[in-house]
Amino acid sequence: MKKGTKQVVILLSLFVLVVSLYSVVRIGIKYGENKEQAAEDAAKFYIGNVDDAVEVEFFNGAQHNIFRLRGEEWIYSADPNFPFRQAYMSTTLKTVSTLASDRTIDASDTIEAYGLNNGCNYMLFKMKNGSSLKLNIGAVARHDKVEDQDYYYAQVEGREEVYTIPALLAKYVSYDLCRFAELESVPNISADNIISYTFEKDGNTLALTHKDTYTTVTTTSETTGEETTREELTDRQWYVSWNGEEMPATRLGKITMYHMDTAVVEEMPATHYVNDVIISLDELSFKDCYAYLLTEEEQATYGLVRDDPEGGKITAVYKDNDTGEETEYVIYLGNHSEENGYYFFNPGDSTRIYDASYAYALPVLNFYQQVRQFVTGETAETIGPDIQAHVEEE
Repeated sequence: MKKGTKQVVILLSLFVLVVSLYSVVRIGIKYGENKEQAAEDAAKFYIGNVDDAVEVEFFNGAQHNIFRLRGEEWIYSADPNFPFRQAYMSTTLKTVSTLASDRTIDASDTIEAYGLNNGCNYMLFKMKNGSSLKLNIGAVARHDKVEDQDYYYAQVEGREEVYTIPALLAKYVSYDLCRFAELESVPNISADNIISYTFEKDGNTLALTHKDTYTTVTTTSETTGEETTREELTDRQWYVSWNGEEMPATRLGKITMYHMDTAVVEEMPATHYVNDVIISLDELSFKDCYAYLLTEEEQATYGLVRDDPEGGKITAVYKDNDTGEETEYVIYLGNHSEENGYYFFNPGDSTRIYDASYAYALPVLNFYQQVRQFVTGETAETIGPDIQAHVEEE
């Protein structure tokens, strides 16, 4: 065998040896990792598998909320038309089926010490095969806080062990029915597609409209030489109407606005502030469903009686971006929460009441106050500082 050939053979043999050794080491590491993972899993206490659940009941100490599987969707048993947010159930089933506590607690003394006595909150899962699993949820395990995450004591009915579980399940169980509702979305309304914006409050009507100027623009294709024309918006003038009396927005001069995030009061031209009013509707995002299917008397507690909403009524007429059709969107504004300053909203013919940040209500309320002062001479304070105290307490 030639010398060069021998060297090649030796190099190839060394390469094969190195690859083999690497593979052995990798297998050893993988084996060690799997063994370590198996030991960790063995030390955990799994609650149970509820993937095949067909009925789930949440009891929060006062209200039984029962949901049943119909086809591939979960429905509220007492009202199949209830707009249940499906994500809640998929998260619940997945969380419980994979839920494991890394330790149990000796419950030999009394389960009352863990808040697991009769009447505690629970989740009851009924499976397709007729079996069931009931998870009782007790008090906060305050000594088991990890990274500011509360843990709760829990016990599967019929078992001795008391577990510590993450707060997510306890949170779902504590919900009133309305918190399970799917949130409605607000249509895309902006300064680009708005036609008119009306705000009614205390018997007064504030309306915003605009008059546009367009210029015909002609362009010529560099490749074909073909000319095309289009109408281009070159100017927009906003008009403000108070109880039918119209005037250019420029007549209002400057509007005093209040920044909730910095507690700074500043002035800006009314023509610019109009955009803030419209943008606040475009960006409106509901936080939670606060109430569902209320009587007129119950609606009044949120300041949302349809004929006389405490906060006012907004009607926006806009050009739908998808259909190009002129569309109307109505939303009622109620009072604000004494706890956090959030306002209550009720869209059009919706059966749901939502709460949302004060930031969405302040622009129009402030504009209304200052236009009223401009027209009638009545003194009006800048809206915003009056609820700042609530915000700081959050």
